[in-house]
Amino acid sequence: MPTILLAQEDPDAAAQLNALLQDFFPTAQLKLLTDFASVAETLASGSRTSLLLSDIFWGDADQSGPLLLLAETYPETPIGIVSRFDLTQTLPPAYPIPCLKADDHLPLAMAELMENFSGRSFGPYSILSPAGPHPLGRLYWAKHQQLERQVQLLVPPTGSPTFSKKICAYARLNHASVYSIYESIPSEDRIFVALEPVLHPTLLHIQNQNTPLTLLSGARLATTLASVLSEMESSSIPSRLLGPYDYTLSLNGTPRLRNPVAYPGLPESSHFENSNKLASLLEPLLPPSPSTSTLLKILQNPGTSAFDLLIQTRNFERQLADVQVVHVRDEEIEAAKKMFQARILRRWTIALGSLAAFAFLTIASWTVYDRLFLDRPGTLDHEEILVPAGRVSLPGS
Repeated sequence: MPTILLAQEDPDAAAQLNALLQDFFPTAQLKLLTDFASVAETLASGSRTSLLLSDIFWGDADQSGPLLLLAETYPETPIGIVSRFDLTQTLPPAYPIPCLKADDHLPLAMAELMENFSGRSFGPYSILSPAGPHPLGRLYWAKHQQLERQVQLLVPPTGSPTFSKKICAYARLNHASVYSIYESIPSEDRIFVALEPVLHPTLLHIQNQNTPLTLLSGARLATTLASVLSEMESSSIPSRLLGPYDYTLSLNGTPRLRNPVAYPGLPESSHFENSNKLASLLEPLLPPSPSTSTLLKILQNPGTSAFDLLIQTRNFERQLADVQVVHVRDEEIEAAKKMFQARILRRWTIALGSLAAFAFLTIASWTVYDRLFLDRPGTLDHEEILVPAGRVSLPGS
């Protein structure tokens, strides 16, 4: 018997949704929540919940950000949005939590959200547990059976006609500051995609915790955004508008981005809109100072292209670090060391392999020549030859 949480502030909307679900799922246990605080408390209590259907407007406030954090904190509970309002122009682009309509297609959408792939294997990956929502489907923690590598496996909706086009659009971008796509795993009528896991907190987490950012972290975020957008601009890849959930920061301040590609059906955004959006996100998080004002002015006036923004942000970061060369982060130094060590190991492997192959070919060639082509006088040693006069034994000649 499934347990479904109905988180609706409006009594009329809650009653209509309750009646609709009772028609579709007469044996389901429905629990009504009328305030957003009780939603977090119910999920934190650990009670068994099959599905949460929630609105994003509570007390005239948009709770799409906190709801997304709840979906990430409690990934074992699938969440869908059912609202009394039209959210077409309200939800941020590429918002991960699906928006469901209260119509005849609602049971299928709910059943798909409640589907759990934990414990199953697809290709070389074994699915461990749910990892939260994704704009293109649902995420699961998975482990590669041979490489012992933990990834996040993206499970697309059943029968989605646009998923392959969307994931191909994602795959066009290959940048060190963007979380990677590892590989695709075809399975029956679906294509599962292995993704690099997102382990660091996002700007949305930082906003929710009211944690201030250092100016250097803000400058690195701006430089990273400019670098990614300039790469996309040079490759003619359209970008979408990035929100606080799309920026991540490691503990030592290294930024990375979720994939910013505008896939088919998603509105495109310019470098100007993205830089202005980042300025509005950083302004309440950075300490007030003349340097902060300078960084915000750079983001608010990025120039005519992403390359202009990149030049400005790099110059600002150099001045902030008080050096005249590009600031190299500890992670980049460590990555360069590992790459250098791997290059040396690869060259030694190639050299030793070449020597072994040369030695093998030399020995094989000499053996063939010695056995088949070398002309040497034959000798007889302790051999018996029958002659008419009798048997003669030759000692060797």
